[in-house]
Amino acid sequence: MRRFATLACSLAFAAGASPPALADSTSPGKESAFESASIAPLPVGDGVLLTASLVKGKKKRVVAIEATLATNSGASGVLHLLPTVNGVAVQGTIVNEPCDPSLVHCAATGTWWLDVDAAEAANPGLFVGELLEVELVGGLLAGGDSDASGTATLSVRMVKK
Repeated sequence: MRRFATLACSLAFAAGASPPALADSTSPGKESAFESASIAPLPVGDGVLLTASLVKGKKKRVVAIEATLATNSGASGVLHLLPTVNGVAVQGTIVNEPCDPSLVHCAATGTWWLDVDAAEAANPGLFVGELLEVELVGGLLAGGDSDASGTATLSVRMVKK
């Protein structure tokens, strides 16, 4: 039966049928959330590119964050990325990736994390037992193309320490 389903899908795509639609969001999630979007135009300076939510922050956990921003065409300027969790800065550096306009694509990728216990100690009542809202902030820094477009992805996981 599995072979028949695979063959039927292959024939449908070969005949010009569209592939099944893909989800742009799994947010909010219990332990993980994933977001993606096409963004046109990319913000010049800082703008909220994506938001992903985890239902409830838990003790003895770390929020792991991965994100990518890629241009869809040759863009000039510097791609910029930095996430926050409930408005609080996370561990990791701000990503600034210079773009060469002679290249078709430019991409910036980063990995960050937030210790929920430490964040709760510094901001009582904001993390443990509360909705965790991860915002991916970024865009093209000043001097970049005002009409550049791109694609952003955001992956968020709450994992045990």
